[in-house]
Amino acid sequence: MGKRVIRVLSVVVLSILGTLLIVSWLLAKRDLIHYPSNLMVGNIPLSGSMRAEGIELLRSNYELNHLVCIFPWGNKTFSLAETGASFDIQATLLAVDNVLSGSWLGLEPIKLRGIIKSITPVYSWPDELMNQFVTQLKERYDKSPSDAAMILDKGRLTGVPEEVGYSLDYNATLKEIKASLQTGFMQPAKVCMVEIEPQVKLDQIRGINDLLGVGAAYISDDFGSFERAVNYLNGQIVMEGESLAVGDIFDRLQPQIAPAIVDKIRDITVSAWKQPNLGTSGTPPRLLNDSGYPVMIAAIIEGQVLLVKIYGVQPIDGREISIVQETETLKNTLSKLDKVLRIYKIVKINGQETEKTLLLEEPVKGQPTTGLPVSVNQFK
Repeated sequence: MGKRVIRVLSVVVLSILGTLLIVSWLLAKRDLIHYPSNLMVGNIPLSGSMRAEGIELLRSNYELNHLVCIFPWGNKTFSLAETGASFDIQATLLAVDNVLSGSWLGLEPIKLRGIIKSITPVYSWPDELMNQFVTQLKERYDKSPSDAAMILDKGRLTGVPEEVGYSLDYNATLKEIKASLQTGFMQPAKVCMVEIEPQVKLDQIRGINDLLGVGAAYISDDFGSFERAVNYLNGQIVMEGESLAVGDIFDRLQPQIAPAIVDKIRDITVSAWKQPNLGTSGTPPRLLNDSGYPVMIAAIIEGQVLLVKIYGVQPIDGREISIVQETETLKNTLSKLDKVLRIYKIVKINGQETEKTLLLEEPVKGQPTTGLPVSVNQFK
């Protein structure tokens, strides 16, 4: 009786095993043509697709992928072509085959159905193209810091905050991008930017409020060159303990400013600089800020008058400086109207005028004009 039961059980077990082997063999044959239902490449299931279909499915999902780069100020997306990388279909299929190899015999095709098989998509790139991409990122997104500034607008000084600069860390960024691509899932890659602090911050120059000195000159020709030079000089800030050579700051301008114009602007600036007892040194003079506070140079052209103003912190309580223009009109022998232009520096202490200094007196001949014989305007 016992032997009979054993024989029956043996037949049942062998039948089941045979059935499983047949099913496994059939599944193995099927898997040679269609991918198993539990096979995924990245987040794309290849369930039941034929090899050609699987290739097309993978290409359509991964060849047009994008890389998201994380900058300190936000994200930017780049195509794979821009990075120099591409979806490597052959390497990805080889990874799939390596996972499935050895699974065609015995009961492996059946066991395979119970396990999710996930393969990482493979991206590849020539080092030269990837290096070129990171170099382009650095060239495009490196940013010099911007110092805080003061802007003179209609006689009022307004502060402009500083801006931090950035320098891309080439090696660290290259490592981050490669790591993102190697995950196969195109995780956002951090662009490693090193902050560069500006030299002048708004908190350091908020005290620049008071007019300390002023120089004036009449411009009769080459107005364009004067304007270019003045625009470059305007807003220059000399911090406490620092110095500035006025002529040197024009060296970067192209075309070059004529030496005579540079000399004229320098002379006016030095004259204004010395009025509040700020120091100079050398020949030609170099401006030295020994005041204990930041000092700003404001250079403007109003009409044909060049004004250079020095702003800082007024050391004398109640002392105010202003600029006044007077125009006197005279009739000459040709029945035309001549003008005499005068510019004064006015100093008041507690509202009382204590000083009136002539900065400029310029005759302007033969200019038709109308108005009062003498007109007075206060510069902004």
